[in-house]
Amino acid sequence: MAETHRTRSGLLTEVPVGVEEGTSAQDIRDIIHSAMLTRVRTLDSETPALDDDDVVVLLDGSSNTVAAALPAASGAEHRMLFIKAVNIDSAVTLTGDVEGGSPYTFATAGDAVTLACDGTLWHILSEYLNA
Repeated sequence: MAETHRTRSGLLTEVPVGVEEGTSAQDIRDIIHSAMLTRVRTLDSETPALDDDDVVVLLDGSSNTVAAALPAASGAEHRMLFIKAVNIDSAVTLTGDVEGGSPYTFATAGDAVTLACDGTLWHILSEYLNA
């Protein structure tokens, strides 16, 4: 039987419970909007490490080789990452516990990968190859 895993959400707002008036439509829109806000970060140094707040990461190899270190799989269960190489003048790779072995190499600017972690491995859910 297949397992079901939850992914970590950016939802930081709680719906009030037990309020006489209930929750307004605007409150619900605000809650949904807060869940959709996603930090986008560009990494361009030689040994950048992704951190706990990363969701969308752009890798820029225009000036340096970029070997971005994925968070340890053991502490990243239920996380998802969306990573795109925006420039590969120099080599752009992902290192860590990634499916298929490390490093994961981006071949062309515009290549992107979606990863999900089960606590043991970063699994490749999808790849966009801009070949």
